[in-house]
Amino acid sequence: MVLKEQLMRENNKICSVFIAFFPDHIVKYMEEDFKTPVAKIPFEFDLRLEWIMKKNLGIKFGFSLFKKRNEDLVVFYANDSILNLKIYPVIQLKLNQANFHENYKAYKKIGKGNFASVYLVEHKISKQKYAVKAFSKEVSYQQKLGKEAIMNEINIMKELLNNHNIIKLLEVFETDNSIYMIMDHLEGGSLLDYLRKEGKLQEGVAKNILHGLLSAVTYMDANKIIHRDIKPENILFKSSWNLENPYLVDFGLATHYLQSTHLFNRCGTPGYVAPEIANLNSKETQQSSKVDVFSVGVIMHSM
Repeated sequence: MVLKEQLMRENNKICSVFIAFFPDHIVKYMEEDFKTPVAKIPFEFDLRLEWIMKKNLGIKFGFSLFKKRNEDLVVFYANDSILNLKIYPVIQLKLNQANFHENYKAYKKIGKGNFASVYLVEHKISKQKYAVKAFSKEVSYQQKLGKEAIMNEINIMKELLNNHNIIKLLEVFETDNSIYMIMDHLEGGSLLDYLRKEGKLQEGVAKNILHGLLSAVTYMDANKIIHRDIKPENILFKSSWNLENPYLVDFGLATHYLQSTHLFNRCGTPGYVAPEIANLNSKETQQSSKVDVFSVGVIMHSM
């Protein structure tokens, strides 16, 4: 999709700046015929977008693109409706945004992993609750392949937006110290919680959960992606009274299985990881969605 907008500077003064949005870059022009580009800006992980907003009103009137603070590559101004209705939907998941604390209020920590914590947050304007997975750059980037692992998780989730059994990535924010992944808040607990509390589940409930997991695995396979860490604690529910629609979460070990090499080779959780991963001897061994089907089979037995 290409959008071509004449954007304004402050005080509603029209300037001769025109931009075209492409799937993987923005092109800036100085002429309305869009024939002579003056700058091409690719959508890269280190490129950040910061909305220029009216204080305390939540109204956008522009944005800047930068890799380093105080070194803007481009600054655009436009009215709020153009920014919200045309530009934001196009670049919502293309770029890391910089205004996390201006947009969200954190309430409490609701989860913690090896390199990230999960918080319950509220959008300051809509008052909608979300879950945010927060990575400390200082901690994560010091780990071997730490930055690459975060980039991989984000990119994988951007490809898995159209299945109702996979948690959806909504936005990504980046500050000088942290990276934030905004996702739906699933407050119904995990399958692990229910198995510990109830033991075996009723056959109809287990059948619905199994159907949802296989739907997710089939969808991932269509996109040549494998999760590699399917286990009860990575299966969440929207509400505690509805176990019919499970959501698969945590794509930190996911990968494209057609790649010749992977960031992580022997990975997963003992008891749920497929033998071909647990007993991996060669980094070039081909993996497939069979590894996820194995994990789902173990879960089926445990239910």
